[in-house]
Amino acid sequence: MNVCGFTGFWNAIKADQAAWDAVDIFASHEYGCGTLPSQPSIAQAGKEYWETEVDTGTGGDSSGDGIAAALPMATTLHDDMTKANLNAWHIWWLYNASGNGGCLYDTTNNVWTKRLWVLGNYSRFVRPGFMRVTTSGTMPTGVRVSAYVNPNDGTVVVVAINTNKAATPLSLYLSGVVPCSITPWVTSASDNLASKPALTVSGARLTATLDAQSVTSFVGKP
Repeated sequence: MNVCGFTGFWNAIKADQAAWDAVDIFASHEYGCGTLPSQPSIAQAGKEYWETEVDTGTGGDSSGDGIAAALPMATTLHDDMTKANLNAWHIWWLYNASGNGGCLYDTTNNVWTKRLWVLGNYSRFVRPGFMRVTTSGTMPTGVRVSAYVNPNDGTVVVVAINTNKAATPLSLYLSGVVPCSITPWVTSASDNLASKPALTVSGARLTATLDAQSVTSFVGKP
């Protein structure tokens, strides 16, 4: 069921104890009606909450393969993780004959779409067992930030989305035990999950410049 009908099904299952006990994972496609609603009682009951299929459009990119088409996917993923607190997030198709809003490989142009690399900004670094942690403060206009920590070794991952058509400065303060340096991994019009020179963390503070229309994963281990 897509977002538009999810709440009705959710309310019916929640009101029926037998149905509630029988469900381990609540899952929804995400076509229409915006971000999936937050349902804290899912996690409180030890159950999981998944998005299982989505097509986020081409962002005005006629090929559907470029960074402009990947940024709507990135912002949707960000909103689902930070607002709905999902446990899992899935794209629609691995490949398709045109670079539509739901595929990672375009078999017409024979290219990996930028969606693949942007998805990697999350999936390569935010691994099973990582926990999303709270962020606070005012982000620059056009920038979204989420943060994740591996509780076993303290690895920190901050994923920053810049939808602006110009490079945008970003300052971060990391609490707790922090790395001495952090490596940016950038996906943009010219980069595909490219590793950039490490940035020094001084006094738990980090200053970076986000490339125009990009997704950057800042990764470091204490």
